Amino acid sequence: FPQRHRIRETYQQYSLNPKGIKYLFIITPPKSGISYNHIQLHHEYEHHGDMLLLNVKEEVPGGIRKTFAFFEWGVKVAGYWRSEFWVKADTDTMLNPYALKLLLL
Repeated sequence: FPQRHRIRETYQQYSLNPKGIKYLFIITPPKSGISYNHIQLHHEYEHHGDMLLLNVKEEVPGGIRKTFAFFEWGVKVAGYWRSEFWVKADTDTMLNPYALKLLLL
């Protein structure tokens, strides 16, 4: 899980993380023929607490099901987190949280 590690060690952790932004890594079951270590994922979740497992099967790269499931989940927990905005970005996207916060607020 090197991509999540790099994000946690950079802009998620340091000064680019303005107050009020919560990061979640959305995890879906792997494509057929590929497996991941459930024990390792559980330990990673227990240590960081920043992962959401959605039982959604993506049939094509960049598919919409994962995005839709994430926003559907967000609607359900929005009141709990008192969230005004939800943003989805992939691990290959460089997100500037300060600029995003300025644009949204």
